Parts: sequence; structure tokens; C-alpha cells
Amino acid sequence: MGEQASPLLSAPGNILSNAGFESAGTLGTVPTSWAHDGELESTRGGAHTGVQNVLIGDLISTPGPAWHSIDQVMTVQANTRYRVGVWVRTSPDLTAGTIDIRAGSNGVVLSHLQFGPAASGYRYQALEFESGSETSATLLIGFVSSSPKSWMRVDDVSVIPNRISDGGFEMTPGPGLANSWLGDGMSTVGQSSARSGSRGVRVANTDAGWHAVNQFATVRPNTAYVVQGWLRSSAGLANIHLDIRGSNNAFIAGVSPAGGPSWQRVSFTFNSGANTSVLFYAGYMGAGAGTFLDADDLSIFEADPPAVPAGAFTKSISSSGGLNCASLCANGNTGPIGVCVDGYSDTGMGAPSIGCTTAPANQAQTALTCYCQPKPFRETGQASFLTKAYTQHLGRLTNAQTMKNVGLQGTDNAPSVQTSHGRVFEVWSRVVDQKSDQAATFV
Repeated sequence: MGEQASPLLSAPGNILSNAGFESAGTLGTVPTSWAHDGELESTRGGAHTGVQNVLIGDLISTPGPAWHSIDQVMTVQANTRYRVGVWVRTSPDLTAGTIDIRAGSNGVVLSHLQFGPAASGYRYQALEFESGSETSATLLIGFVSSSPKSWMRVDDVSVIPNRISDGGFEMTPGPGLANSWLGDGMSTVGQSSARSGSRGVRVANTDAGWHAVNQFATVRPNTAYVVQGWLRSSAGLANIHLDIRGSNNAFIAGVSPAGGPSWQRVSFTFNSGANTSVLFYAGYMGAGAGTFLDADDLSIFEADPPAVPAGAFTKSISSSGGLNCASLCANGNTGPIGVCVDGYSDTGMGAPSIGCTTAPANQAQTALTCYCQPKPFRETGQASFLTKAYTQHLGRLTNAQTMKNVGLQGTDNAPSVQTSHGRVFEVWSRVVDQKSDQAATFV
């Protein structure tokens, strides 16, 4: 886990309130549903998506080692696995950002992630946690400032429950299946089959047929998911399957790992296609009496998009006006000139990811956020020509005239020279500024 590039805010079951900080109340105050330590302001500048985000750090007081954080208390379901995702952007000197999940009953840390700087643009951080017996937990995002004006922006936070209900079998009393689990053949829930917690499931074979546990899971159409589970089996067991099937029991994806008496983590990805529900199952084809398959800690979560390329930056507009991401990245009127990074763009908060050349469905109203890569300076077309023209023009002027023309001293008595110089300098400066802005950090 760690640095990744975000599940969307509309992923089924995000249990956070005001996850995108759009309900911030008065700008500069603590966002609705959140608390904080240290210095904080809700701001409209520099959001990942939407309009607002939260900025924490050494904003006003004398810089020095200090803890800055935001947190929210969440209601969680006992014995459930959750995946946490946070978009962050930081000052270059921030080397130890922290995301913690703490138990509601006693403050014990259930899961912890430390991450480094994200100065070139927003980066997605992810971790998972098991709620155990807890019915509430606190999400805490923060850092200890180590130098003057250290800061962190936070936006688009998600805490999503496992799509598989009771994936750890802790809510199933046993020995029979319950809580959305179904079975083919003989399945027994108990402590002897647990990898973690107090229960797991054993699928045992008494004949040559198919033996498995299965469950239907709700998914979003045309969305990538990651399936994960822990398996072990009787020695030499073959024909093991961890699979996903769609409508009409059509096979979508799966794996067939080799069996063995040690626990092994098995995972694969799939795309839901047109399905809104899929069938998950773990099992094997009968290989004689006395064989078995144990399974525990089974999960389905939305896949995180690939990491955004280094140096990429975001550009957003509140109404697309028919622009796609390719045109938005190349539009110098909306920010730095860049080249669209395909597969990383979102239309607003919660809409499906789109390609660079795909226009939003509702072009008039849809907000557009795109990832762009800096366009190489030599590719701006004007750059080499303008640099050469500007250099030649400076060569025709004395040092004193040059100083006057760029406003560093005195007044030029030759308006025609000043005007022609100023025009070249202005255009050349815009090209340079566009390039430098792409690498700039901001608060």
C-alpha cells in the first residue's frame, strides 16, 4: 500500500461525512464533521477535485516542531475490513506524513501509514484496517512540522467497507455458514481454519464433486476491483479456484493457485463490465476424501488507479464547456501548458475515469479535473525561436539600455526600442513562466 494514485468519492459505502470538504462552512474555519490539532484552514485554492480542500501546517504562528492534523470519528461495523484512501499534497520539506486509524474504545492504533513529500502534485495514499470488536474508529491525518512553513493539503478522503460481507467469518458463529455466505459441498466455520481472528472456513471433500463457499457482492459497472484472500489446503491439492462470475454465471476472472499446508495470499483484478453484482467463490474440484481448503480474510475493494507519473499536475475547471482533458491540459488560459496523462482524469467528484480525448457526457455543467504532464520546453514551438530572438535583441542594446527597458533603472529615451524590446520580452517571459509554474509548489 502507501503511495498510489484514487478510489472515487462515490464508491459504495464511503462512511465519512464531508469527505471532499465541500461543506466547509465559512472559509478558513474547521470543515463540517472534522476536528483538528494545530493550524488549519479550509480553502478554495489548490483542491484536488471540486472547489475546496483543507490546508494544515505552519500557517500563522512561529514555525517550529508542532503537530498539525485533521481527524473524524467514524461509525464502523464490527469485524469488518475497510480501505482508507487520502489525496495529499505537501511542501517539499515534509518527510513524515501520517495516516492513523485508532480504535474508538481506547485509542489503540489499528493501522498506520507513514509517507514522504508530495510536492509536485497530489498523491494518493492508501491503507486497510480491521475493525475487530470496535463500533467506532478515528481517522487521523497529520504531520509534525520540521521546518518553517511546512504544510499539507488534504482532499477527497474515502473509507470504504469490504464488498464481501464478513470476509473474515468473525460474525458467523459456526459451524455452518451464515451472513450472506452460501456453500457447495461441506463447509465448516471454526477456529482451526482461522488465519487471523478467531474463525475461518474449511471446505472439505467427501466425493468427487465441486466444493466451495460463495457470496454475491454489489459492484459498480465498468469499474476495476482487486480480489484478495488467504488460502491453505491439504498437501498437493490441485484444481483450487478463487474466481469472480457475472450475470448468467459467466466467468469474469480468477486464479488457480497451487495447494499447500502454509497460508498463501492470493489476489487478482477484474473489471465489473455491465454487472452491478458479481458472484465470488473459493473452492476446488473434489480430489478424494480427506482433502480440504481453508480460506480467511477475503476481500473485494475498488482498485486504485496507477501512480500518477512524477511531475504531473492537475488542472480543473468548474464547467467543462465541451473541453476534454487533452484540450484542457493544452489550454494556456486555464493554467500551465501540458500534455494529458491518459487514464488519470475524472469528470467531477465520483464520475467514472475518462480518457484524454473523451468529453464529459454533460458538457455544459460537468466539472473537469485532469492530470497533465509538463510539456518539454523545446516543444512549446515558440520557445527556441523566442529565446533566440530575445537574445539577439538584447545584443543590440547597451547594458544600460537593457536595464532601463526591463524596468530595473531609469527611463529609456528611445520609445521605439523600448516598445519592441518589451514585446519580445513579454512573450518570452510568458513561455518561461508557463514552464516554471508547472514545477512550482504553492500554498
